[in-house]
Amino acid sequence: EKLIYLKDDMPKSLRYLFASTEYATYSIACAFIIYSVIISIINLVNYVKEEDHNIYYLYKDRLVTGQLLNIALTLILGGLIVRLLHITNLKTLLLIVITISLKELIISNIDKESSLVSSKISQYVNNNS
Repeated sequence: EKLIYLKDDMPKSLRYLFASTEYATYSIACAFIIYSVIISIINLVNYVKEEDHNIYYLYKDRLVTGQLLNIALTLILGGLIVRLLHITNLKTLLLIVITISLKELIISNIDKESSLVSSKISQYVNNNS
C-alpha cells in the first residue's frame, strides 16, 4: 500500500482523516499562540505596575512565550508533515524547512537566555547571602 498519495487518488476516508488531523494541529497551535500573547500582556502589565520595574517579569515573559511558541511551531510542523503525506509539492516542503528553521532559532535563543538568567539569579543570590 502507498504511503504517500496525491490528493486525487487518495481514498476519501483517508483524505478526511488527514484533513481533520491537519486542521486540529493548526487550531491547537493557534490557541498556544493566543495564550502566549495573553501571558505577554499580563507580564507586561505586571512590569509596568511594579514601582521598581522588576526585570523578572520581562525574563519570565520571554522564556514562557518562547516555550509556548516552540510548542506551537512543533504542532504546525506536525500539520505540515501530515499535509506532506497527502499533497507532495515544493511549496509544502519549503514551509516545513522554514518552520524548522524558526523553531531551531527560538530554541537556541531560549537556551541562551535560560543559561544567562540562571547565572544572573545565582550571582544575585550569592551576593545577597
